[in-house]
Amino acid sequence: MNSLKTYQLKRYLFFTVFLFLNQLIYSQNTANNMSKIQEIKDLDFGLVTIEPHETISLHDGLTIYWQGIILSGATTLTLTRCGVFGEVTLLFSEHSSPLYWEGYKIQLKNYSPSSAILNITVNKKIENGKIISIHKDEEVKVNKSLSVRLDHFSHKRPRTGGPTKMTVSLTLAQGNKSKEIALSAHGIQGDPTPERFSLLCLEEHELQLKSYVYDKSVEIIVIEKVNNKVILLREEVQFESLTIRLTDFSGKNGIVGSNSYKSTAKLTLSNGDVSRDISLSMYGNYNSSIMTFDNPINWKGYKIQLVDLAFGESIGVIVSKIK
Repeated sequence: MNSLKTYQLKRYLFFTVFLFLNQLIYSQNTANNMSKIQEIKDLDFGLVTIEPHETISLHDGLTIYWQGIILSGATTLTLTRCGVFGEVTLLFSEHSSPLYWEGYKIQLKNYSPSSAILNITVNKKIENGKIISIHKDEEVKVNKSLSVRLDHFSHKRPRTGGPTKMTVSLTLAQGNKSKEIALSAHGIQGDPTPERFSLLCLEEHELQLKSYVYDKSVEIIVIEKVNNKVILLREEVQFESLTIRLTDFSGKNGIVGSNSYKSTAKLTLSNGDVSRDISLSMYGNYNSSIMTFDNPINWKGYKIQLVDLAFGESIGVIVSKIK
């Protein structure tokens, strides 16, 4: 009888120690994985200077073209990124409001007629953005469904000289599917230090090489695409059974302080035979680049959140299903 109790006690102790070690290993792996992931909320490109008929390429893949034509105190910039084209019109006024496109905020700082140079500030708000660090032959879990593995490096230098190209091969795994991708760093001929990092636009994610130690490790920016809808004035967009229509704008200056303003977009939501009118506002100050937005509105199982507002023209909203 005593031997049976001794056996049961040993078995209990064995399983207790086993579970403890298992939990310790799991916690350590989780901590290691977390240390390899850094959340990012925005990118600040600072002051950007453009001359007429010039195209500027920012390091995240955005290109800005300015034709240099000024009509009625305004000028237009053409924007391109990931195969998406857009335009924003800058007004040459004392308090020029920022304009928004695909998460970017663009604001006129000054324009010099004598030199024909345009100065703007550019930054971008990021939803679900991460910087991940991966060593060779290692796999890092980005979120519950996506993991990235670093497979190998390659390097090419043309025999006749010129720019070099470093390529890193990775494997993306999501659910039961996997995909091999490549990200590159392109050297610039005649300049030994700067490099241009390639941007890869997939259906659900954007990936860009941020830095690397050749044949050892990389840092990669991974952005999970959100359901960002751009709605023009009096236009309707559809998300599943929800229809959103932008009907009007209104604005107030001098709120809270003399330099503060409030811009409001008026929307109509429709789901089947049921409709509702709502308003979502953006708040700012002419002396600051910081913008704030109303809290999201929940209606009929959907969440609608204002993220961009170009007064009188369009808005950007993130639409999601409430789980």
